[in-house]
Amino acid sequence: MSDQDNALALHNQARAALGVAPLQWDNNLQAAAQSWANHLAQVNSLDHDPNASAGENIALFSPASDTILENATGLWLAEKTAYSYGIFDGSQVEAAGHYTQCVWANTTNVGIAAATSSSGTEFVVARYLPQGQRPQQGFEGIFLVNATNSSGGQKCGVGWYRNALQAEGQSPDPPLEAAGVGRDWIPWEGNEQSVTFADGNVFAWNINANAQSEPDYTMVGTSHNNFRNFDVYKDNKRILYSQNGWDYRTIYYCK
Repeated sequence: MSDQDNALALHNQARAALGVAPLQWDNNLQAAAQSWANHLAQVNSLDHDPNASAGENIALFSPASDTILENATGLWLAEKTAYSYGIFDGSQVEAAGHYTQCVWANTTNVGIAAATSSSGTEFVVARYLPQGQRPQQGFEGIFLVNATNSSGGQKCGVGWYRNALQAEGQSPDPPLEAAGVGRDWIPWEGNEQSVTFADGNVFAWNINANAQSEPDYTMVGTSHNNFRNFDVYKDNKRILYSQNGWDYRTIYYCK
């Protein structure tokens, strides 16, 4: 396999592990990446293209290598270790932004290119469409919540957030009522269970029976909807939001 093929395969192996569709190689994106890589090699400095209309990952290596595209992809994917649940802020996105762009679910196409400077430094540029994660966009998240009120009422439900960065203090979209709140009080743990959103999308989860004995933010199960798979993490029972006399506490978080 060529270096290009290996780089694409590494992307798609990481995406398959998350249950998202593979990327397709895009010659137009490769040409755009080549143009910017040539510029970086000419100025001998690593920087993002401020005018890029696509997602972009960049890297530099010295000396040059026949496997430079594969090496750069491996470097970006290694940021997975910095993408840990419980830190929803710009610093986490900054640390893991190359990784999230590689595996971003809505991204479908990629093109990668490299150029070597006069000093022998090789610059690698990857372009992605549609553009993936940016810090201000946040991360999709699904919360499994228990709700209580002052009268001793109890209910539970599943809330989907387009931007988990903005979940605190906000009701989900669509509302929890559309996703099963008002169901009988149920344990989240045990055999696979599911709810159906108003748009027909089914969300199902399978959480370890002993999950509540694990430390907060520990991965304790798996879940999926009609589009992708999620890992389930134990949350800290904080109040996600309050509404109409009910406090909604997050028990598990899926990402």
